[in-house]
Amino acid sequence: MDMSGDVSELRLALGKRIAEFVATKYPTKIAAAEAIGWTTDQINAWIAGRAKVPYEALYRLSAGSDDDLSWLCLGPRKVQTFQPARQRPFQETVLREVLTALAGVTAKDGITFRPDSFADLVFDLHDYVCEQRNREGADANANELGSITHFIRLAAQGRQSP
Repeated sequence: MDMSGDVSELRLALGKRIAEFVATKYPTKIAAAEAIGWTTDQINAWIAGRAKVPYEALYRLSAGSDDDLSWLCLGPRKVQTFQPARQRPFQETVLREVLTALAGVTAKDGITFRPDSFADLVFDLHDYVCEQRNREGADANANELGSITHFIRLAAQGRQSP
């Protein structure tokens, strides 16, 4: 979590999460206030970012759910994974596309890979797609997906499980 921002920005961000949470988890603000033992005026002050939100209130609001409490306190998790050998972040959408293409081709063609080869192939295809998009722009999707399936079949010749 970025702690360099203004406190009012942090309070406003927390207020937005509280408003979203109350709207999705409780039928009304009144029901939320009754459930946590605070007033609707207090909830409105938290949502507006005018008042500090006690941790106990967030705990009660989340009804003890660790996931909900974490989200209320910190917002969505920002997981940044790196390719260990390359020290570059993965692009989640690219990784999904690569894995989807890989799953489709392997299922259709009955291809199996050794685990270490499979991981290397995923990294290599991820990098290939990223490089193509950097060169050709975001409109490169159709061409690169066709290339991916071709590369998967080529890679299978040397990386298949025995």
